[in-house]
Amino acid sequence: MRVTAKINNSAVLCIDDNGEELVAFGKGIGFCELGSEVDLRRVQRTFYDLDPQSSLLLEEIDPRVLSLASQTVDLVRDRFAYRLSSNFTFVLADHLSFALKRIREGIAVHMPLVFDVEQQYPAEYEVGLHLCKRMSREFGLSIPQREAAGIALCFVNNMDRGAEGDGDSADDSQLSFDELLERSVCVIEKGFGIDLDRSSFNFSRFATHLQYLYMRASGGKSLTSGNASMYPMLAREYPDASDIADSIAAIFLDGMSRELSDEELLYLIMHINRLCEKAQIERCDVDCEA
Repeated sequence: MRVTAKINNSAVLCIDDNGEELVAFGKGIGFCELGSEVDLRRVQRTFYDLDPQSSLLLEEIDPRVLSLASQTVDLVRDRFAYRLSSNFTFVLADHLSFALKRIREGIAVHMPLVFDVEQQYPAEYEVGLHLCKRMSREFGLSIPQREAAGIALCFVNNMDRGAEGDGDSADDSQLSFDELLERSVCVIEKGFGIDLDRSSFNFSRFATHLQYLYMRASGGKSLTSGNASMYPMLAREYPDASDIADSIAAIFLDGMSRELSDEELLYLIMHINRLCEKAQIERCDVDCEA
């Protein structure tokens, strides 16, 4: 493995014995001479098929942060029901770097979705808490627990859309996520008589929730956070959203042979109601301005 370019003191661009380009990462590895062979004993990690953005990130990210992100990705690789995007190590490292920068500068970020994330993505949230503790120890900073929610969403938003679910749990006849989302949106728009802004944050939040629900269904997993008893009360309080949730549940049953639990319906009602309330308020504002 020969060095072709230095990225920083801990990362170099290389060509391996098969002529493939890669990035080698290791403490002090960047002090190698160009054209020299890499001491494999110093190589901690190698990354193939990096996109240009990820290569640029390597120049900016603290090697300790990249190492922490790499270790985390290795630990959780088989823990979730979905695969992560190929460059996720760098996405996570970039997220952590920015979080550390904010905290060092005393910039507090309000995260209103902390409770939602903790309830709906418990595995990812647990990883987020673990990373907050690791960063607190390794960087001597007080990392607030709310940062765990942002880390959890970083995982959820970087699912590998080309590898949804387990290979044995889905086939070509199964409903795709894109089709599920489109059919669900049609049901919502028709039921509430509104047009949803697909570029809005609220729509993105709903789509993320639906995507994770889809991934759990594909992996044969169910949500269990102990809140199922709240479902009847919420269904009575928001009957229109409950009817829409039932219609979306029927899409799951028809397209994936999967029944949604009361707990899953509970959170679906909450997201539908929030999405439609925001859309109706925005429509009212536009009408008033007109």
